[in-house]
Amino acid sequence: MPPAVVFPRGVEPLADPGVRVMTAERLITEPGQPTIERGAVVIEAGAIAWVGPVDALPEVYATYPVTRHPRGTILPGLVETHAHLGT
Repeated sequence: MPPAVVFPRGVEPLADPGVRVMTAERLITEPGQPTIERGAVVIEAGAIAWVGPVDALPEVYATYPVTRHPRGTILPGLVETHAHLGT
């Protein structure tokens, strides 16, 4: 079993801590690293379990529900409660 996740004050875990897959046009992982086009993030038990290109998504996650953000950008791990991101 993965270690318990401690959420910062004001941040609530997902109502269903099962596996979630999110995809977006862009995925920005960390400073200095290239942007991943057509990226995916897998959240399992409230924690980031996998990050990478959609085409490289491990088969084990292929049957889980997907939330698509076709014109969006995902920044996994960024916790920001208020921001204005211009396009």
